[in-house]
Amino acid sequence: FVLYRPLTQTVWFWSLNGLLGPDPSAFHAANLFAFVLCVVLAWAIARRVTGSPLAGVATALLYATAPAHAASVAWAAAFTILGTALAVLSLVWCWLRIDGAWRGPACAALQALALLCSEHAAMAPGLLLALALFGPRREPLAASARALAPSALLVAGYLALKLWWLPAEFAARPRLAYGVDLAPLAWLGRLGGYLAASVEGVA
Repeated sequence: FVLYRPLTQTVWFWSLNGLLGPDPSAFHAANLFAFVLCVVLAWAIARRVTGSPLAGVATALLYATAPAHAASVAWAAAFTILGTALAVLSLVWCWLRIDGAWRGPACAALQALALLCSEHAAMAPGLLLALALFGPRREPLAASARALAPSALLVAGYLALKLWWLPAEFAARPRLAYGVDLAPLAWLGRLGGYLAASVEGVA
């Protein structure tokens, strides 16, 4: 995990252990605090996008009560999910709040931070593009593209490195269950597994 999710695995736990010692309750409290920050950011983003305080509160409540969050708060190792969400939500908030020449570099810095949290942050430029096209700010598309370009280039470089590094890594360690697979039938099988797991608790 040192190369894979360095901030949310290595740095996060090393820092917590150095500051708070090996007390597991402190680790859970840190996860809970990070989750509260995510809820606040969800409220602020929704309020900014919709212009409605009520919509902001409703979004924050929906976010806070989503069942999957219970695991990321209670399970200390799931900070890979929680930390990445915090970084991506901070990036979205930055995109909505900052104007001018600092917008692109500030978002790129948060994008780099988010990618060091986990690979899930690669989808963040898509969120920013959706906000640029359909969000509350009516600005020229060229200005949004210039601000978005540094983050998008970071993600493109990150994905290129992953595609170069992962096949060699898994070829060296073939016993790993997680790897790059280009077989369409295997993709469909995994997708079916995810869909089944998603509706299993509802049925």
